[in-house]
Amino acid sequence: TLDKDCAAKISAGTPGTYREMAKLIPYYPEKKDFDFKGSRRTTSSPTALHTEVPGFEVAKFPYTARGPGDRPKNAQSKGIWSCLAQKLEISWRHACDVSGYVPFKITSGIRGWKGKGEKFASPAAYKTGLSNHALGLSLDVDPFIAGYSRKKTNRRQKPIYSIWTGAWTPGFIDKYLKELQSLGVFPPDTVFPVDNLLTNAYESVENKTRRLSKNWKKAFTTALNLYPKMQYFAWASDHDIWDKNWLSKHLDALDTNSNASLAYPITIPIDENGEKISISLPKYENIHMTKYNRMVSVSTQMKGVGNMIYGLFRTQSILKAGIHPYCIMPDRSMLLEIALNGSFLQIKEPLWRRRYFNTNDSQENLSINYQDFLVRQRSTYFNGKAPIHTYFPTAWHALRIILRTLFNPKYGLHDSLLGTIGGLLLLKRRRRELQKEISYTLGMIIDKLKP
Repeated sequence: TLDKDCAAKISAGTPGTYREMAKLIPYYPEKKDFDFKGSRRTTSSPTALHTEVPGFEVAKFPYTARGPGDRPKNAQSKGIWSCLAQKLEISWRHACDVSGYVPFKITSGIRGWKGKGEKFASPAAYKTGLSNHALGLSLDVDPFIAGYSRKKTNRRQKPIYSIWTGAWTPGFIDKYLKELQSLGVFPPDTVFPVDNLLTNAYESVENKTRRLSKNWKKAFTTALNLYPKMQYFAWASDHDIWDKNWLSKHLDALDTNSNASLAYPITIPIDENGEKISISLPKYENIHMTKYNRMVSVSTQMKGVGNMIYGLFRTQSILKAGIHPYCIMPDRSMLLEIALNGSFLQIKEPLWRRRYFNTNDSQENLSINYQDFLVRQRSTYFNGKAPIHTYFPTAWHALRIILRTLFNPKYGLHDSLLGTIGGLLLLKRRRRELQKEISYTLGMIIDKLKP
């Protein structure tokens, strides 16, 4: 039941202009009230609602969200104008019942608020005007599963091909385009020439050379540019299989473990035909460790990074650690630093099927194929133009985390010390790989020097 004051305001109808809006919330900001630094189109300046509008309050409301297995779970919303919170609690429940759809998560509410009831978030205003979020009138629901971007080309929405990674597979769109359009992944009037899709999938269409993995970094930065407020991120391949509950269970794992930077599932290996194969894949997590023990663990015990890198990350953990570093085995290097910012959690369910095309080449170990593995990595990541440090990946990974933690202002003395300890322990653990790398490279140099 709405209180009388809120009921009177809401019964007045939906305002169509700011003048009508001000009758509900008498707030009259001016552009000079906000600080737009340089050429920025947004501002992190707070609003003055808490001081200039007596009686304005922010509240949250309980709502039903989607949990693991598509089962409903109880959640609490972000802050919003208190009058709407009372109404939305009822309307949300009714909308879920009528539509049969239960959203994953409310990700943001009021912005620029400095009063009680909610943490400060920005931006509240743009150079072109005030956001509805600034008045506590808007909520963002499930923005990280949007089908296509907001940017338009020729008055059409520009699709994000990576949102459905199978679209990069030649022949896929020819078969499933109508279904993807009906699901909202691509706009209904979008036409995709096959040549364009092949260009996305390959560096060279003629000889079918796959795109270089520098696009791992581009995938992240593109997503961040399109959705600056994204809280989670995952890389995806175009030939593996995800369980339908993969997203909901990973979101739930990170939401219930605030110290975790990464969640990933048990991996089921499959062959080219989708049949399960007998490869023993390692399991690893450090969810309940102190930061010191966690850094010791990732440096001396972490295995299975090739599977972990396909888990769900907190966006900030990737930004702090550097996005997919410029080296071979970049997943190992990046995860070493991400461990400084949070723990790794493995979900004890088989939610991902990884396709292996050549199991021998996929093993990261000290077998006789170790140098073949490094050659393949250099070819995959650098296409014949590999820098010198790719011949000494063990030393480079250790040196990178030591230098980044020592000279990065984001890290204090304690983290710098832990980064140095981690780098040294990594060298100790992988000393045999380092010996092989040095021996192989010296032998290669000597062979080239021979007449």
